Amino acid sequence: MTEEKKKDRDKRNENLSEVFVPRMRMAMEEKGVSQKELAKSIGLTEAGVSRIMKGYRVPRAASIVGICRTLGVSSDWLLGLDYEGMMHDPTEENRAFLRKKAVEMVASAMGRLLDDNG
Repeated sequence: MTEEKKKDRDKRNENLSEVFVPRMRMAMEEKGVSQKELAKSIGLTEAGVSRIMKGYRVPRAASIVGICRTLGVSSDWLLGLDYEGMMHDPTEENRAFLRKKAVEMVASAMGRLLDDNG
């Protein structure tokens, strides 16, 4: 594997672990969906979902669509492309939960930045 391909792979995995996985966990928690239930819903094994959630596996487009449908989130939000439309038809309770989680994610990221630069 060339150095350029390794960098591309690392960048994809970084996006997966920094954006996709935390948002997927957040939506699963909000909807009360377990890894086993999600796996069954999208046609993967529980181990397959676990590998995605650990950042070891990049999900295929069909899996992303299934995850979004099951969890009621947009693909743009799940992939980190949209920060406004967090949930389809969100309730005020969902908005409050997601605002809290977003603040936690930002605080965590800022802490890592400060640790890296400190």
